[in-house]
Amino acid sequence: NPPAASNTVLNIYPQPASDHLFIDTGIDYYSKNKYQIRIDNILGETVYLSYIREQIMSIDIHQRPTAGIHFVYLVDENGRIVKEKKIISCK
Repeated sequence: NPPAASNTVLNIYPQPASDHLFIDTGIDYYSKNKYQIRIDNILGETVYLSYIREQIMSIDIHQRPTAGIHFVYLVDENGRIVKEKKIISCK
């Protein structure tokens, strides 16, 4: 069974991000199952989507989100949001 949403960790650093963004999901459970990391911009448009392949993911944001406020979502295999965090990226 997946961990309860209240026990789910979603650490994102550095804040604000300029080159790389690191997302730590807290446990390896998510990389062994069909969970995804999704990043949406302030308009609700998805700018990044990837299955979790390791506990700590590194995302090169030179190719990804533009500067501004974004929302990072931990999404389960049924498309439900398990956890969300707000991030700021500056380029």
